[in-house]
This record gives sequence, structure tokens and C-alpha cells, in this order.
Amino acid sequence: MSRALLSPLIAALALMLGPSRLSSQRSGQLLTDARDQIRTRNLDSAITLLHAITTSSQADSSERAEAFIWLGVATFYKGQDSTATYAFKDALDNNPLQTPAAVLARLDSGLAALLERQQTTVLCGEALPAWLGDPGPTGAPLNPDARAAQGPEVISGPLLSYPDNLRRAYVQGRVMVRALIDTLGRAERGSVRIISTAHRDFNKPVTEYMERAHFRVAVSSAGRVRSCVILPVDFRIKR
Repeated sequence: MSRALLSPLIAALALMLGPSRLSSQRSGQLLTDARDQIRTRNLDSAITLLHAITTSSQADSSERAEAFIWLGVATFYKGQDSTATYAFKDALDNNPLQTPAAVLARLDSGLAALLERQQTTVLCGEALPAWLGDPGPTGAPLNPDARAAQGPEVISGPLLSYPDNLRRAYVQGRVMVRALIDTLGRAERGSVRIISTAHRDFNKPVTEYMERAHFRVAVSSAGRVRSCVILPVDFRIKR
């Protein structure tokens, strides 16, 4: 890919990953410099700069995740696919819900494929059609198997219980929850896992909801298939 085309795509990826909240001006400059080095294909220099962020005790998880994504890009361009895979895994270990695959695909389809495989493994534990977001037509497919299938969709579920202590304190927020859905439309035993939460007291009612919910089963060209969903559950108090 020419440098003229590479620059706007790297800028687009930076916007998708950001805005960065790097802990110091020096760290912010390191990330900016690393992106510039990738644009000009000075990859060894970019990798050195990015390692300085990923190993910094001052960086938080979102900052390390962003640096690891760029590290994956740089090492991929050096032909080190296995190293890029590990970098993407480290990025997702820090922030499993980031979704830069679409922009990575515009840089190189191989980059997106590496990230999608890692994200499916990190979130689902195995290679399954996977969706992030509301299930059904509005969910975002995370991998090619999901893009080629019809996603699962919640048909029914129990009343979601709002913890009394959080309601009284007017605590609201979102929980992201993972479940593996079997071919009968139920969450597989032990597969429900909280990915992120606004408050730990939301976790139990969300887990109980997912364990008792009934889904329309995911369907591929081969028929009904097991699938993985990562869903948002919002707790809101109406005034």
C-alpha cells in the first residue's frame, strides 16, 4: 500500500482507538511518534517506541491496549505474523471490547483476520460465530463465520432485577456479558461471564438473566449452530 493511502487509514485507526488518555505528555508523544514511524515504514523505530509504552508502569490498561494494537500493525508489516498475533492478544487482554478490525481491514485484510481470531478466542474461548452488541440484526459480527450466519436473538427472559442498594444510591450503568448459546437457544452451563461492569452488584442479576433467557438460535448455511454473544445490559432509573 502506498504511503499516500496509508496515512489517512492510520489516522482513522487512531481516532477509533482514541482519544488516548495517556498518563504523561512523554507517553503521548511516544505514541504519536510511533504512528509517524509506521506511516513511513520505519518499523523498528516504531516498535521500540511502542515497547516503551507497553512496559511503562505509568500506562493504564486502555493505553497499553492501544500501544499493543499498533505493535501488532508494525510487526505484521515486518512479516512477523506470530508476533503480531501475540500483540493483538495482549491488546485484547487489556481491552477485549475494542473493535478496530474494520479499519485494520482497510490497511490489510490479514491484519483484520489476525485480530478477529484473537478477539473470538479471548471473548468466547473457542472458534464460534460471535456477535458483539445487541443480538440479531443489530449485533456486530466479530468474525467471518458470524458474517455468513444469522445471529441469535433474545426471544424471552426473566424480569431483570435491579439491586435495591444500587437503586437507592441512584447507581446506573452498563454490564457487558458473554454467553455461549447452544442449538436449543439456551446459554450453555457455565458459559456466562461478565466482561465489564459498572458495579459488581449488577453482575448477579445479569448472570441469572442470561442463564434463564431463551434465544432464537444462530443459523448458518449448515443449519443451527452454537454461537457466542457479548451483550450490553443497561441499568437505568426512570425519574
